This record gives sequence, structure tokens and C-alpha cells, in this order.
Amino acid sequence: MQLKNILLLITLCLIFSNCAIAQKRSGQNQQSQTNSQGSTANIETLLKKQILLTNSVEFTKDRTMEGASGFLIKYGGATFAVTAKHLLGEAGGVEPEIKINELSNSLKKWEMMPRVVTNAAKETVKLDAKGLSFLNPLNDILFLKVISTSFEIEALTPNFDLPVIGEKLFLIGCPYSEEKCKQNSYPLEFVEYDDAENLLVFEIKSNVDLSGFSGAPVVNAKGEVFGALVSGGAAGGKNYAVATNINEVQKLKF
Repeated sequence: MQLKNILLLITLCLIFSNCAIAQKRSGQNQQSQTNSQGSTANIETLLKKQILLTNSVEFTKDRTMEGASGFLIKYGGATFAVTAKHLLGEAGGVEPEIKINELSNSLKKWEMMPRVVTNAAKETVKLDAKGLSFLNPLNDILFLKVISTSFEIEALTPNFDLPVIGEKLFLIGCPYSEEKCKQNSYPLEFVEYDDAENLLVFEIKSNVDLSGFSGAPVVNAKGEVFGALVSGGAAGGKNYAVATNINEVQKLKF
């Protein structure tokens, strides 16, 4: 199925809201649930380090935002937090919406932490937007400057190469239904690339409700990150996850 058809047929939704991937299980796709044994072992090793974060934000005009997903990356000698830009609007419960060029002046406090915090001093990451320039248009992805240093959260390395069609990758996330979840991995298969919107489209190989996955990282078994999840849905009897390419960070001035 061509990319345009996939994007038209997918029940696109802002994943911070109640968006569920349609369930499907059959004997023929059971084997594709995981990658090779080596890749599975590698991702399990990677997940021993805390990667997945969630948001706790205060803006001016009594606006707040809680939930969805985020993660850290190392780029250009600095550490940045990554999440989905659409959370600055109705999808994140922020009204009126905050435009990207208004973020620095509108932000009072932004923190990220795991869904389940066991040690706040080591698991809370404090963020800011001051000193970042968003003059170049960014697609549905948001970068924030990390200003704290005492946390013990893994920062991923961006991979700016496009995946190969059929390449096995992983989505790291937590369903809202799993109250004690800190992070899980879900196998993906790369389908196509949308150059116009810089989107990576994956077939998702797990039966998972993606509510709250906006901003979650898509990684390979080595822990290199390719994108941040922004949408998902069903098309043509298959389930898809859509991520904004991590190479958007190259547009950031800091």
C-alpha cells in the first residue's frame, strides 16, 4: 500500500487523547512479534536503563499539561528532551494553544520523569526553552534544553539515516492501562517515508493501545533513536505507528 493511501486510511488521532490501535492476532503474524533473538536480547539490555519519560508542565495563564511521553537525546555536545509538538495545543489540554515561537515566554516549569517515580532526585529532569531558536519550521516534534544535571536517565543517540524498508525497530512506551509501567518495548517494521512532512511510517506488531504514546521514541536494538511517535491507527487490516524523523533536531539553533 502506498504511503499516501496509508496516511489517508489511518484513523489519525492525537495520541494524547483516547486513541486505540485496533486489536489483531493471528497465527501467521505471531512469529513477527519479535525481532531476532539477538535484537530482542539487546533491547532488553537497553531497557535496563530508564529511557521513557512523561511530562509535567506549567505555562502562563494557568495552563498546564500532564502526561504523554518524552525522552532525552545527546546532540551537538548538549542534552535535549524530545516530545510531540502537538501537545502544546488542544491535544495536550493546553488552551489557547502555545505557538512554538511563544514557548520560551509562556513556559513557567517543564519537568520530565518516568511514569512511576521511585527516586525523584535521580529521575526528575528539569527543562527550559530559553536560548533555543525555532525560526526554522519544525514538524510535529519539540526539543527542550535540559538544565538539570543530577538525574540518572539515559540519553539516546540520534540516527539520521532512514531505516531500510522492512527493518525491525522498537517503540518504547507505556499504556495508561498499566499503572505501574515504567517502560515497555513494542516491535515495529519500517514501511515508508513521507518526505513532505518528514514522517516515518511503521507497521506495529503488537496489540497495544497507544493512548499517551505521543512523543515516545522509536529506536533500534542498539538504542539509536529514529523518531518520536506522533500518531497511529489502522489501515488495510494492519496497524500503523507514525513518527516524526529525529533529524528535525538539525534545524534547532542553540
